[in-house]
Amino acid sequence: MREAIVAPVENCVTIHDLCKAFDLDASYYEYEKFGQEVTLKDPLYKFPDDTADEHTLMKTRIGPLKGYERALTKEKEGVEESGSEWTGLRDLNRVTFEFEGPLILTLVYKALTKKFKVSGLKNKFEDIMTTVYKQPPDIHMNIDLGLEGNPGWLVEVQLMFASILTVKKELHKFYNVVRARFSEPVLDPLFSLADTLSKQVEGEKKDLKKTLASIKMADQLNSELTTSGHSNSSEALEKALAELKKIKAENASLKKMMTDAVIQFTETLSVD
Repeated sequence: MREAIVAPVENCVTIHDLCKAFDLDASYYEYEKFGQEVTLKDPLYKFPDDTADEHTLMKTRIGPLKGYERALTKEKEGVEESGSEWTGLRDLNRVTFEFEGPLILTLVYKALTKKFKVSGLKNKFEDIMTTVYKQPPDIHMNIDLGLEGNPGWLVEVQLMFASILTVKKELHKFYNVVRARFSEPVLDPLFSLADTLSKQVEGEKKDLKKTLASIKMADQLNSELTTSGHSNSSEALEKALAELKKIKAENASLKKMMTDAVIQFTETLSVD
């Protein structure tokens, strides 16, 4: 699946690359921002309506192979619902394409449907206000990757907007409770404070590293200016020292925040 479906899409950088790889009319999908062609890997900060800088217009997320026990359970549930002797599984292998906007989603949909045999398709965006779905809206596809003359290797492909994927992940926690076959999913907290604090600490560690790097640069500048013989070095040194003082104050504040977070995190793990 990775080689057949994911790699051909991920190897494309621009919209024109994708259209060429999948034999699509690029003129239909031309899109420019600030006079530059928008690419599949463009960060969101290129767009003034969003300041995020760690996302791109498209990501791929390959899901884990469905486990043996879960596969048997799902097949049994399918047989009970349909009344047939065998329904077959269509999602042993699965991948989600995550998008920030509808243009690239539409383009990837066109590319996949042109190259591959689609054996199942649900457009959960259609009649979204009148149709009730158990899962968040997306384009849900089953693609047959079986060799010619030997079809039947079905994989699940979902095309989903990034924000909706975030919602889906949270809803999945409740889904795990509904399908629980033992006590742990019911007893454990759905939204763990410890996990939240752990992520907060990791974020503050990154900020601290950036601050320490800034301090190192300021110290280096201080050393260079001290040893230089330029007439304006005194003024520049004073400015650098002021900046260094500011950075050290920010560093102290970050250290306190991180310490408080660690203490809070530790308290959540303590036993009364």
